[in-house]
Amino acid sequence: TFSKLAAREMKTRFNSLFPETNNSQIHFSTIHAFSYRVVRDYYKIIGKTINLLKSNYDVLKNIMAKTYSKEGFYTVSPDEVENLSSKISYVKNLKLTVEDFKTEDIGIKDFEEMYLAYEEYKQKNGLIDFDDMLIICEKIMKENKRISDRFKGFYKYIQLDEAQDTSKIQFDIIN
Repeated sequence: TFSKLAAREMKTRFNSLFPETNNSQIHFSTIHAFSYRVVRDYYKIIGKTINLLKSNYDVLKNIMAKTYSKEGFYTVSPDEVENLSSKISYVKNLKLTVEDFKTEDIGIKDFEEMYLAYEEYKQKNGLIDFDDMLIICEKIMKENKRISDRFKGFYKYIQLDEAQDTSKIQFDIIN
């Protein structure tokens, strides 16, 4: 599912409907939590540490202010920062490349420049954000058959809550 609250509610409902079931083989999770587990386990194998950027607000605000200051604008509203964050998430969740979103109407002036600056900031500082976690998870599952098979072996069945609301990358991970 998509939220921790929904996962907890599903688990509570399941436990009340099926109290005799062995819960050690049943997992309720968000897609991000599942992705985090895949990435964490893989990084542990290769000796790498996950450095998760918990909030991108200040980073994006600074990038936006720097970009817009070139044109004489020095203030950036919280709504503008949130919009930039949402559009970056949109691009990643639809698996759009830079070339793809050049032709998309993202609706934010200088989006490509700010997107690339954000990616560069994270790379320089060894950070990943929540959307990167999905990208890395999908890449691991596609490119590392051993790990992919290991996770596939955990689950006999998968139920996806609100499947119509998944992004392309989320659907591909579950698939």
